[in-house]
Amino acid sequence: MNRKIPALVLAVCSACAAAPALADVVEVYTIPTGSDYYYVAPSTTDYYYAPAPTYYYPATTTTYVYTEPAITVEAPRYYNDDQRISADVADAISNDSRVRGNSNIGVQTYRGNVQLTGRVTTPNQRDYAGEDASSVAGVDEVTNLIRPRVGGL
Repeated sequence: MNRKIPALVLAVCSACAAAPALADVVEVYTIPTGSDYYYVAPSTTDYYYAPAPTYYYPATTTTYVYTEPAITVEAPRYYNDDQRISADVADAISNDSRVRGNSNIGVQTYRGNVQLTGRVTTPNQRDYAGEDASSVAGVDEVTNLIRPRVGGL
């Protein structure tokens, strides 16, 4: 029996020594207790200012609608109106049956002043063309430089 005990002790000791190598490793995590706080002394050079109070006002339901004035683009009067007046005077003269015939009349307009040039068959046609030009809206003055042809045609 003496031999069996040391062999048994030897087997038990070798098993104990080999057991940690064969066993699974288990890590245990412990939660900090919260007592690991450190005290920091207040600074003597920093100053504390209380924040300004914040005021809250109730929301209003007033709605403001801003509208821009309409944009009006106008070209100078002497350009658009003069072209319109020249076209209207030419239409008035060409639609007058008293001036038709063998006549050649030119119309120029500058700031409402109409100048008639060219040749007509009779002196009466010259006067009728001047009347037609002065009857157009926007005409301030008519300069009639139309010349009747001498001797008819």
